[in-house]
Formats: sequence, structure tokens, C-alpha cells
Amino acid sequence: MALLSSTLTVKLCQHVSKETKVLCSQDEYVKCPCGCELGLCFDHITLHHEQMKKEMSLLIDTANEQKIILNQWYDKKRQELDQQRDNLENRINEQIPKLTIKSPQNSVNLTTLNTVKDELNDMNEIIKGINPGGVISFNNYQLNFPELSLIPVENKKPIQLEANSCIMAASSTSLLVYNRSDDKKISKLIFFNENGDVNYDIQWVESEFGVIIDICSLQKTDIFFLLTNKVMFKLGTAQIRPTIDTGVKQHSEKATFTLMCNYKDYIFIVHGLCEAIEKYSFDDNQLKSSGKWLKKDIFDPTYQQIKCIRATDTCLGMIVIENGHWKLDLFHPVYMYRLRCGLKINFNVENIVLSLLSTENEWLVSSDLSNMIYLYDKTHQAESRRMKKQTPTHMCALASKKVIFIRFSNPNIIIMYNRINNTVETKAPILLK
Repeated sequence: MALLSSTLTVKLCQHVSKETKVLCSQDEYVKCPCGCELGLCFDHITLHHEQMKKEMSLLIDTANEQKIILNQWYDKKRQELDQQRDNLENRINEQIPKLTIKSPQNSVNLTTLNTVKDELNDMNEIIKGINPGGVISFNNYQLNFPELSLIPVENKKPIQLEANSCIMAASSTSLLVYNRSDDKKISKLIFFNENGDVNYDIQWVESEFGVIIDICSLQKTDIFFLLTNKVMFKLGTAQIRPTIDTGVKQHSEKATFTLMCNYKDYIFIVHGLCEAIEKYSFDDNQLKSSGKWLKKDIFDPTYQQIKCIRATDTCLGMIVIENGHWKLDLFHPVYMYRLRCGLKINFNVENIVLSLLSTENEWLVSSDLSNMIYLYDKTHQAESRRMKKQTPTHMCALASKKVIFIRFSNPNIIIMYNRINNTVETKAPILLK
């Protein structure tokens, strides 16, 4: 009778020495329960277990060290915060006695009241900085005039741009911002919709096109015009590349364009400091010259420079320098004779950027070297308002005049205001780097 025979297959230990890279020759004892799924001999599963215990111990030590560092940081920050809280609370407490009215003869005067307001506004800024979970407040951007109120709305997330230098203009539905790069090579033209959201941007190569010095739009067509010192470019909101309007070029080396603005379906361009103003009509998708006025024809001999030009439905407003002083003059947009002269502006520094904006025959004026905004109302009376720390530098409005954009340089943002029943309410802040 034949005997049955069988062969028993023995699995070897799968441990590989780190030093010799040699596989263990002992028989497998058990599958390692750590999750590595290696079959190990008795010696090596014990060694593997000890290695795991050592690694876990090191991780526990690391976690404990982190907790110690965290507690040390917390103790230090708690002391700093306690001190900061005490200092701020003391500053607030110092203001309260100033507001106490002891008698009608000993009431709080206006100077004290304004000082307390400024101090508490500063406190709001500090508290916002130490309360990052709070909603961004734009209360310090409110501007209240008898004829006009600018009241920011807080709930729109700011939009950050890439450079500090900018020029902007608005059409019927869009805001266009020329954000000039710090290296002065490739800049951006950024289109925002009427809600202050970015639609798209295109590159502007200064070596090819030149430096943009002013922008305006023909609001009914949603076409923007971009002015360099020698050429005017045309750019629609659907275009990705600007086109040169061949009828508008400076052919003289000495002559330069400096400023521009739109009036209905016309474009006005200023030549030089104030050598001439030329008027163009927009017909058949082209600009055609329809009038030119020389300095001697419309300006006093004492005129030195036009700093800004903008239009309402009834007149042109020009900020001019005369005998070293800035003033706002109003001109007839068709016949170019002066309607009103000498609304003085208290900016006497020559190298400044002045901005001018018309809203229903009210004129807003601001400067990049001042925290002031001036309003010239329908009676041509000037009122000024001082921004606490913000410096307004550029202003523009959509065609309806109900949406106003004001750009501030400190911090570098554009705030979008909505005008409703003679009040303006901010709709979207846009942050610039």
C-alpha cells in the first residue's frame, strides 16, 4: 500500500536589514498587527514593536513641547492684550468727562466735540484691527454736505489691484481703471461692471502704446477713449486690443495732449498746459474735429495751466491755475465762453493731482495732497469736508450720475457710492495695492 506524502510550504520572515539590505532567513511567525502587513519572525516582530513604541514616544514629546510653546505664547499675548485693553479703555474714559454739561454757561464747545469724535473714530480703527472677525467698517468714508451725502455700505468684499498708480473713468454700465505697474512696463486696464465686480482685464504695453494720461467715455455707446501725450486710442468694452483713432494724433514733436473729457457725443482734448482746446464729434464710429479754441480766444493772459476738465449736461468745468492759485471756472460747452469765473480752491501746490466730478450741477473737487473734498453746490457756494486719514485722489460717475466712484490713496481703494434721492450710499469698496 502506497503512503501519501505532502509538502509543507514555509514562509520566511519579510524583514529586510537596513544595514545589509539582506532578507531575514527565519520562518514567519505572525503577520504584524501595526498595519504594515509584513510577515515577521518572533525576533523581528518584537523589534518592530519596540521601534513603534519609540516613535510614538517621540511624537508625544513633540506634542508636549508644542503645548508648552503655545501656553508661553498665550501668556505673553494675554499680558500684551491686557495692557492694550487697559490703555484703550483709559483713552475712552478720558473722553467721557469732556462731554459732561455742567450748566448752560459751561456747555461742551464744538472744538471739544470734534476732538472727541476724532479720538473715538481712531478708537474704532484700532478696535477693528484687533477684532478680525468683525465686519469691515467704512464709517470714516462718510461725507455729508447740505446738498449731498456720501454714505458707505459695508458688506461688499474689497477688490485688490496690483499697483498704486491709477486713472479711472466710467461709462453707462462700466468702470475702467488704468492700473499702471510700478516697473512702468506692462500695466492693466481693468473693467468693472456697475456692481463693482471685475469683468476682465487687458494688458497695456507702454513701450507700444505710450503712457495713458487721461480716460473718458462716450456713455451712450459704452466706448472708452484713452489719451496719451501724442495719440488717442479707442477701446470698447468688448475689445481686447485698443485701436488708434487716426483722426486724433499730434504730429508735432513739441505739441502734446494733456487732458480730455466727454460732453454728450463730443470729446474735448486739451493741448499743452492750456495752449488750446479741441472739440471732436463722434460720427460713423470715428472722431472728427468740430472746433478748436486757442488760449488767447477763451482764457485770460494770467491763465497758467488747466489741471482737470469735466462736463455736466450744461457746462464744462475746468480747474485752472491763475496767478499761482487754483480755481474752478465754468464754460459753455458749445461756444466756449466763460459762464462763471473764480470759484477759488484752497490748493496752492503746483505738482498735485486734482480731481473734478459733476453730479447734477454740483462739483466735487479733491487733491492727492489733501484729505479734503470740496463741494460747489448749485448756488456755487463752496463747502469742504476733511477725511480723517483717507486721501481722495480720483472721482468719476456712471452716466446716470447715481453711481459715484471715489478712489483713495490711503488706504489704496476705490469706493462705489449709490446716489438715491439726493443721498449717496456706498455699494462696493475696491482695494488697491
